[in-house]
Amino acid sequence: MRLGEKAIFQGSLMNQVNPVAPMVETFYWIAPHTFHFLKSILEGYDNLAIISAVEPDTGLIRIRCAETELQELMELLTRLAPVIRKDQLT
Repeated sequence: MRLGEKAIFQGSLMNQVNPVAPMVETFYWIAPHTFHFLKSILEGYDNLAIISAVEPDTGLIRIRCAETELQELMELLTRLAPVIRKDQLT
């Protein structure tokens, strides 16, 4: 799977958010120092998503959510983007 691709897991044990809905897995690059901030925000939205650090030093994260919650997650991440985004180096 490449960065930005989505994977759907149906009926897996990972589906802790909504046991009926398929899970969507997405990957993002964020500023590494903002991981705990983003994790705290997502924890405030009960059962919205599960976040984990794939490569903590580089800011690569994985976020899993129920397919039914994907739109809300994308809206939240869009609003947080100016704070959490990883600046591009030229």
